[in-house]
Amino acid sequence: MKNETPAVSVIIPVYNVEKYLRRCLDSVVNQTFTDFELILVNDGSTDSSLEICQEYAATDSRIKVIDTPNGGCSRARNIGWNNSCGDWILCIDSDDWMELNMIERLYTTALSEEADIVACNIYSDNGAGVLNLLGYPYGPLEPKKEIYRMGGNYSAVWNKLVSRNLYEEYDIRWIPGVAMWEDLAVTTRLRFHSKKTVLIPDALYHYFCAQRDNICSREGKKYPKDQICVLNFLMEYFNDKNIPKKLYLKIENTLKQGVKQYVYDSTSPDKYASWKSMYAESNHSILSICCIPLRTRLSIFIAYHTSYSTFSTIRSIARKLKGIKRLIKKIIIPL
Repeated sequence: MKNETPAVSVIIPVYNVEKYLRRCLDSVVNQTFTDFELILVNDGSTDSSLEICQEYAATDSRIKVIDTPNGGCSRARNIGWNNSCGDWILCIDSDDWMELNMIERLYTTALSEEADIVACNIYSDNGAGVLNLLGYPYGPLEPKKEIYRMGGNYSAVWNKLVSRNLYEEYDIRWIPGVAMWEDLAVTTRLRFHSKKTVLIPDALYHYFCAQRDNICSREGKKYPKDQICVLNFLMEYFNDKNIPKKLYLKIENTLKQGVKQYVYDSTSPDKYASWKSMYAESNHSILSICCIPLRTRLSIFIAYHTSYSTFSTIRSIARKLKGIKRLIKKIIIPL
């Protein structure tokens, strides 16, 4: 008799994504791997998202729809997790989509490699046909020393198949009420406790980063209270763990630099000064935070070590040089 417990639970929070939801759901139900359950948590949508979820559930017994009042992405993911029963957990966003062999690749690799986590590279799609590949600079295993990295494929949950046992053994869930960096708070702990994290070099997930109003929208955030909450939560969490001091400091400084980026404003002298003094103890580490692009790190390093007027002058010169470079390209390329 067939085992009724699915191998994989796919969890998707849904909020006002009627324009993109069918693309996402089609990429799940048409996977080459079929032994999964799909849990759709409608987080109080006011458009036709719930009706679309119910439409798909009516024709596919693997789909479960949970309708709940709006409570945010973290709460929705927790509800989905609590109603799941698969041995492996995959959480994706409702406006993104997967390659049709993604679950099969992740799952077969997890079993063959006896891994706790299997992750893949991703495509970042701006909605205008521009794809950027976000990959790992190391592999096929993720070294423990690299868990400080954040952003993109590092801290997202949607490119990672995770053993249910890993969540359960260390009681890892999303922080209720946190709407920004909510995945970072989860994946940093998962990556730390994982005995083996395997990285697949192929891009199997499409992250839709065009501006939109959905459950994970970042618009309208004026101050990084959620990021500060996650920073404090993780540092308190790791303070109680047997973690090397060097790695602890690297996680702390990376998080602090991440928070600072949300308040950076180089056009206002007062805000510039506030940014410069915020978590000032982490400023010296900026050049070593490799998950931030080198050009950005150099710009921030210069900003730390100069006055507002000096940095404004340097920035103005850099922009003029960039403009000249673009002009030269326009002239030379046609020739």
